[in-house]
Amino acid sequence: MALNINNDIYRLLSGLNDVDEFKRLLLCTDFNTESQKDLSINLVDKLIVRTPLIPNTDTSACTITINKALFKDNSYYLQICIDILTPLNQWLVKGGIRPLLLCNCVNDFMQGFKQTNGVRYRLLDMSSISLGDDLKGYRLCYHTIIDK
Repeated sequence: MALNINNDIYRLLSGLNDVDEFKRLLLCTDFNTESQKDLSINLVDKLIVRTPLIPNTDTSACTITINKALFKDNSYYLQICIDILTPLNQWLVKGGIRPLLLCNCVNDFMQGFKQTNGVRYRLLDMSSISLGDDLKGYRLCYHTIIDK
């Protein structure tokens, strides 16, 4: 059974775009994340991107990048990394710390994410990352689990 990680990344992009709490944390940049924003807009290729697409260099908004860590497209053991980058002046929100809340939304989504052929992903590593002096956040690394 060969796995196609590009299909998984596409499904992750569109799936995360449908999570309202996740979109609210990305779009509401002030302290009160309950402020009214239009959550019906599509964030794919704007704030939620896949590499090698370079995220917008605007450091006034959160950026989510999804990339594969292993470069073999058809392999049994694959790794997907999801980077959550947030401007330092937007870290504190009413409910807690924005990057950690975003990580929680991503992890909740990933726990239910399953391909039709039984492939699931498990969080293996979480590390802090930085993109310049303005954007800091976390990288979540997920490995494949193949149900037999």
